[in-house]
Amino acid sequence: MKRPTRGCGCAIAVLILLLGAGTFAFVKYGLPWWRTRPPKASGAELQVHVLDVGPIEGDSILLISPTGKSVLIDAGDAGKGKVVLDALKRYKVEHLDYFIATHPHPDHLGGADEVLNAIKVANVIDNGVDLSTPAPAVPAKPAKGKSAAPTPTQTP
Repeated sequence: MKRPTRGCGCAIAVLILLLGAGTFAFVKYGLPWWRTRPPKASGAELQVHVLDVGPIEGDSILLISPTGKSVLIDAGDAGKGKVVLDALKRYKVEHLDYFIATHPHPDHLGGADEVLNAIKVANVIDNGVDLSTPAPAVPAKPAKGKSAAPTPTQTP
């Protein structure tokens, strides 16, 4: 006895269309999402995340220890605090154990105010340099073969 096969062509065509649409949706939306997910840590590894927080020289590094302690070194250019906060959220950092300010330049500390106002920080460490007072002028070294004493045409 022969089975009726009428209508199978339409069912196969619909199945192929559904598989094609599903493949397209995965490539368009699923793969970019999959690639942006942070890798799962095994729990016994130190995580080091270098954050993109400046057009040229902005610096920010997030360290997460195997015990869960978190350290943020610098916070990038001004206006990049949101990028740092998004990274903290992505890596599930709810508070910082340490914030380290390497030196008071805008490409390192520009986003620090936004980060420090948005998240709890237990300890802040800086190098102690106060840029509110100008640094003492360093006298220029004389060129080789010339003395540092003024010549008769120079005024002292």
